[in-house]
Amino acid sequence: PLAAPVPAGAREYRTGKGERRHVRLEPEISAELNTDSRLLFWADAASPRVELSKGEALISASCDPGRRLIATADDVEVRARVARFSMRSDGDLMRVACLEGQVEVVSPDGRKMVDAGTSLDFHAGAMRPTPRDVAESGAAWQRDMFLFKDRPAGEVIAELNRYRPGRVYLLGSRNDVRISGVIHLERADFAVDHIAKSLGMN
Repeated sequence: PLAAPVPAGAREYRTGKGERRHVRLEPEISAELNTDSRLLFWADAASPRVELSKGEALISASCDPGRRLIATADDVEVRARVARFSMRSDGDLMRVACLEGQVEVVSPDGRKMVDAGTSLDFHAGAMRPTPRDVAESGAAWQRDMFLFKDRPAGEVIAELNRYRPGRVYLLGSRNDVRISGVIHLERADFAVDHIAKSLGMN
């Protein structure tokens, strides 16, 4: 498919499958893009703006008083002055996690102040807290790792497919088998093969 056009006045940053990239958007704002992601940035004296078109990004802001960063993905908006937070937009999943400081999250479900250590998932317009183990595994990509504890094998394979070429599918009841482990993302291809074989797939 053709690449989406870059909106007027925006700077575009992309990563491919398995690629991660750190970008300095301006002296006070930086972003780390996870695999297969697209980020747009508009500079502004009062309210610089970031849009996550797809994928996942960790964003750090340290704005002067009177300034704040506005970050959007899907129909969710995050407002931050001094904070580190992540956003993920992946199909029907939209997740915001505050890692340091505090952010304001605005969505069709309402407005909420989110403190460090708190994550929110948005499904079908509903806002709900993210389970702690899911939030921890979701943040591990910043350390080049994927953590999972008692997660359905189908979910684990789907996540690993984000980091490797091609796609592996699990069929039938194998999707629901609960597994736990730690995987280094640079070896995601081998990990997918290992999990598939351990579940009886040839």
